[in-house]
Amino acid sequence: MGILERFNRIYRTEVLDLYLFNNLEQARKVTEEWLTSYNNEKPHEALNNITQIEYKTLNKEYYFLLESCTKFGVFTLLTK
Repeated sequence: MGILERFNRIYRTEVLDLYLFNNLEQARKVTEEWLTSYNNEKPHEALNNITQIEYKTLNKEYYFLLESCTKFGVFTLLTK
């Protein structure tokens, strides 16, 4: 499964399927809270089951994460 497909599946099951939003602002707030948790607290299989923060700390000489949420919700991993 590709990165975007996995991200979309997780977002759907952990946010969209659990909430009935009354307005766009409510959806944005819940999404922002979820993204913070997803990026800082959730272990990621692609990172050897550690969080992105742990990965960044362990590999700070070689990698940095550019967390830019575009209109498509894409996060980019760039190398130095």
